[in-house]
Amino acid sequence: AAVQNELEKRKIALEQLHSNIETLKRMMTTPEDLDSIKILDEKFTELNDHWSIMKQANDIRTENLLLTQACANTFWSEHGEISSFLNNISKQLSQIRPRSTSRDHIEHEREKFNQVIDDFSNNETKFKEILEQHGSILLTLVGNNPEEA
Repeated sequence: AAVQNELEKRKIALEQLHSNIETLKRMMTTPEDLDSIKILDEKFTELNDHWSIMKQANDIRTENLLLTQACANTFWSEHGEISSFLNNISKQLSQIRPRSTSRDHIEHEREKFNQVIDDFSNNETKFKEILEQHGSILLTLVGNNPEEA
């Protein structure tokens, strides 16, 4: 926001400079004066071009920062979901008691274990895609904007 505000101030100053040059044009009549005005016009055009370049660079920077922030938010949100899921899987695995003399108990524990495997398998592909997609986008955005990282 500070850069944007500074750019706006500079644009106002450029507009004032242009207005002053136009006023001088109407007042000057000698060839030497007109040559000076022409040089001022050229310098003004150069300054305006530089301002446009800075404005464009700031707009791109702002867009990249917003994209990076959105991607990072999505990545960490999905990362949190994955962590919760894996913690839940770990908890379920720790509750499975594989040793028993009861056939029914062993079968029940096997069903719990198979359910954990199914839950993990059902989510594994989804989570891999999320991590690969958002992780690589985030790395690309950060890599393209090292001064912002």
